[in-house]
Amino acid sequence: MLFRSVIIGAGPAGLAAAIRLADSGLRVVMLDEQTRVGGQIMRQPPREFSVRQWMDDAAYRQLKTLVARAEADTRIDWRPGCSVWGLFRSTRAQGGFDIRYVQRDRSETLSAPRVLVAAGCTEMPAPFPGWQLPGVMGAGALQSFYKSQQLVVGRRIVLAGSHPLLLVVAQQLARAGGEVTGVFFAQPWQRVLQALEQPGAIIAGAPQLLQATGLLIDLRRRGIPLYFSACVTAARGTDRLESLEWAPVSGDMPRQDARRSLACDALGVSYGFQPASELARLAGADGVPAPGGGWSVRSDADGRSNVPGLYVAGEQTG
Repeated sequence: MLFRSVIIGAGPAGLAAAIRLADSGLRVVMLDEQTRVGGQIMRQPPREFSVRQWMDDAAYRQLKTLVARAEADTRIDWRPGCSVWGLFRSTRAQGGFDIRYVQRDRSETLSAPRVLVAAGCTEMPAPFPGWQLPGVMGAGALQSFYKSQQLVVGRRIVLAGSHPLLLVVAQQLARAGGEVTGVFFAQPWQRVLQALEQPGAIIAGAPQLLQATGLLIDLRRRGIPLYFSACVTAARGTDRLESLEWAPVSGDMPRQDARRSLACDALGVSYGFQPASELARLAGADGVPAPGGGWSVRSDADGRSNVPGLYVAGEQTG
């Protein structure tokens, strides 16, 4: 089936684009693997669930308005539960694209002359001994459980890595009644503060440094230990996570002679994010090394890639 335009990804960037296109009188088709719009940052609960005070922080207010507006817009042909696995030059529409995806265990294809990829980003993998034990996951995964259904995974939770997201997740889990027994930053506290000053370090549109200061004060008030220049070196357990080893960092390397142990049953790790640019690059878009790792897509100020008709938005642009 041929459409004028297709958007891949229903996070904030994709939703804003869909509304703009619909306002311009264009029929919009939007594909996303989740069952509701919002992406990872605005992970909604299932429709069958009622979650009190969902995403109630002031920093999410503008995004909640965007999600509600897009979800109510009947002009957008929203197709949930679609895992897009391929984006190719079209064999059906000259000069366009074929979008291959799976929905309800069926392989489907859409064709369009213009495609916008707004697939967001993924957490940077950080392998270490025991990282595949049940109970070890990305900090974003811990946050997704909390956002969508206010579930706290684990009884004794540790967060570790180098990204400011750790502070946000620690506060959210503590507010929900979770016992956060430590937050470990591999870098010195001065470098954490420098990272917090960057736009988008925590939440787009929030006054980052002011928010970060409030987070640090709140975590201290709650008695949550914050460790700087310290990293997790191993996760231990038989069938699942039971404890971890950590060590102080000296010269960007953990001191093996000073390793310590800490009991826990949930570990959230975040060393940053990388753009999910695979689809755009599969279609021929030029990749550019992203500052935090992985590849973004070379694009102009209007989101045009080097491939005619292929656009990118959000994290894809770097």
